[in-house]
Amino acid sequence: MISSSLKLSNGIDGAGTILVEYPEFQGELLYSKNTDSRVPSQIQGEEGTMVIREIPDPQEITIYYRSGKTENLEIPGWRWS
Repeated sequence: MISSSLKLSNGIDGAGTILVEYPEFQGELLYSKNTDSRVPSQIQGEEGTMVIREIPDPQEITIYYRSGKTENLEIPGWRWS
C-alpha cells in the first residue's frame, strides 16, 4: 500500500491518494473535499457507482448498477453531531 495526503492548516487530511495492490488487481482511492462544491461525491466499483449528494449531511444515495438498474437509498434523520 502507498498513500499520500495533503493536510489542512488544522492538521486534518484535506485530500489524498491511496494505492493498494492485490495478486489479481490494483485499487486506487482519491479523495478531496477542500471546497464547498455542490458536485456530488462518487464511489465507483466493478458493479456500479454510488452517488452521494451533500456528503456532509447525506440524505440520499443513488446506486447506478452496470446492468442499468438504479436504486435510491434514503437516509432519514442522519445528522453529524
